[in-house]
Amino acid sequence: MDMNKDDVFRKPVRVGILEIRRHPVVLYTFSRIFKTENTDVTIFTTEELLSRFKTWSHDQQRVEYVVKNRGESNFSFLRRVEKICSDRIDLLFVNTIHETFFDLLGHLCFNPSCRMVLTVHHVNAWFKPELRFNLKHPVRTIDNNLSSVLIKFILPKFDAVNVIYPPLKEYILKNTNYEKEVFVLPSVVFEKKNIYPKQQENDGKIKIVAPGLIQKHRKDFDVVLRVFNKILKEHNDKICFYVLGAAYDSYGQRI
Repeated sequence: MDMNKDDVFRKPVRVGILEIRRHPVVLYTFSRIFKTENTDVTIFTTEELLSRFKTWSHDQQRVEYVVKNRGESNFSFLRRVEKICSDRIDLLFVNTIHETFFDLLGHLCFNPSCRMVLTVHHVNAWFKPELRFNLKHPVRTIDNNLSSVLIKFILPKFDAVNVIYPPLKEYILKNTNYEKEVFVLPSVVFEKKNIYPKQQENDGKIKIVAPGLIQKHRKDFDVVLRVFNKILKEHNDKICFYVLGAAYDSYGQRI
């Protein structure tokens, strides 16, 4: 089937979703959005993310899965995905590319012969990459500067970008010179059936939550925990503290 750019964006037939890092909820949401009577959906992911994805998905037979093998490197898996997409995918959504040198390096040569849309989580990192010099954090500085260079080669390969929050689209349109399409797809869809754990009953306690991934460069949880440990000694019956994010490294596991 020959399809030009307008045809693909208007009515894609074979849609791929690539997610090998995180965000299984977004993976589920996109699979629900893209699967219609006129589309076939293929999910490219890892065993871990697929197992988490299946805790939400109750209609798994409607999509196809291509799973990263144990022991298979991300680079090798991306090469396999590239071949599959070139053979039988019309439109590929790439959900997550970390703005780090090694993750970007794996995508530098990733260039399937299909239309591609990148979900951008950190707008400034992609649209305003800049060199930085911080002698206190030399490793992070080198990684940032190398990543900023790679981003300039990778972003143009995508036919459009997607953001999950409307103000991010407005920011891109007003503050960058990006001329391609900017989509806004939600990260969560509302469904009548309850796919989430049952809401807890109100026990009268004040509930304080910290969302987001548990990573050192995002939040200083050591300070937060010291404060709450002191508070909870005196007010354990009145306050609850919830950390909602997932832990992906040794710092997160320690917290």
